Amino acid sequence: MTYTQIGDITALKAESFKVWAKIDEGNDEVVALALREAALRIQEYTNIALIPCTIMQTPTTSSTIRMMLPIGNVLSVIDGKGNDCDFTFNRFTFDFEYSGKIEKVQIEYTTAPEPAQVERMLIPIWELALAIYDGNTDEQNKVINRLPMEMI
Repeated sequence: MTYTQIGDITALKAESFKVWAKIDEGNDEVVALALREAALRIQEYTNIALIPCTIMQTPTTSSTIRMMLPIGNVLSVIDGKGNDCDFTFNRFTFDFEYSGKIEKVQIEYTTAPEPAQVERMLIPIWELALAIYDGNTDEQNKVINRLPMEMI
C-alpha cells in the first residue's frame, strides 16, 4: 500500500499528547511526524482508517481485496497494463468489471476516519508516537503487539 496523507492530524490531539508525554514546547514538527507515523502504522495493522489518506493499493491476488475501512471514495481502478476498469462502489460493496483476464489490479481510494474509532485508538497512537519520538524500538513493538486486530 502507498499512502498519501490528505488531511491534518488534529484528531490526534497533538497539544494534549505533548502534555501527556511531557514533551517540551518547540518540538511541534517532530511531534507531528511521530503522531502521523504512529497513526499510519496502527491503521495499517488494524485496517481501520485513523487519518484521512489517499491509498494506492495493489492486492496480492485478484480475488482478495482488503481495503482500509471506512472508505470515503474510490478514485480509480486500473489493471496491470494501466487500463481503467469500470467499477461501482456504495460504501459497503465494491465491484469492478473488466473484459479479459485481470492479472493485477490497482485501486486508489480515500479513507474517511470515524471520530469514535480515532478516539478509541488515541492512547495506543500516543504510546506508539512516544516510542517513535524516543527512538525506542522495543516499546514500539510492544505497543503494536497489544493492538486489537479488527476482523472484517
